[in-house]
Amino acid sequence: MINIILEKLLNGTDLTMKESTETADFIMNGKVNNSQIAAMLTANSTENKGRNPRRDCRICNGNEKKRN
Repeated sequence: MINIILEKLLNGTDLTMKESTETADFIMNGKVNNSQIAAMLTANSTENKGRNPRRDCRICNGNEKKRN
């Protein structure tokens, strides 16, 4: 599953909400190694040039909760 996520991010494709949630679960449960996390973050940051990183994050699909 994580390889599919990495491939999508490297291709500049946004993750679905389900994929985003599963990715967070994988990371939090130690099912993703440091290299894979680095690859996800790098893919996300290189594709975000000119985008608002808090609003347009490919990993969270722009679904950040609004803060008061």
